[in-house]
Amino acid sequence: MKKTTIILVSLLTMFLSACGSSSGPIGSVEKFYRAIDEGQTDTAYALVSSQSKDKYANSTTIKTVSERIQKYTLGSWTIKGFNTVEENINGDSASVMLQITYGRDFIDEDRLEMANEGGNWVIKSSTLMDKLLKQ
Repeated sequence: MKKTTIILVSLLTMFLSACGSSSGPIGSVEKFYRAIDEGQTDTAYALVSSQSKDKYANSTTIKTVSERIQKYTLGSWTIKGFNTVEENINGDSASVMLQITYGRDFIDEDRLEMANEGGNWVIKSSTLMDKLLKQ
């Protein structure tokens, strides 16, 4: 009985973990912000469109954004979760409105324009990134 319970709990945990991950444009946005959160600049860089790499994806920009997010969110940058407000996909383009909840329940919104490049959804523009870079 105990062995059966352990197996059922393990299967339920795997199922719930799989349900928590996103794909498509939303999944790419979540991976981008988690990469910044974890200091994985190469991963973040790979999730920016080729036409936007100069603007968003260089080590100076990623570092600047990370520092400004720390200041902007009063040091509560650790991401707790995402809430999709809106996702519109039209062929190889998409727009996403996302709420990001940080460690101390600070909530911010980001509106992103996305492109499908080579089968991968990448970021063309981000209102939150633009706001942080202007500060």
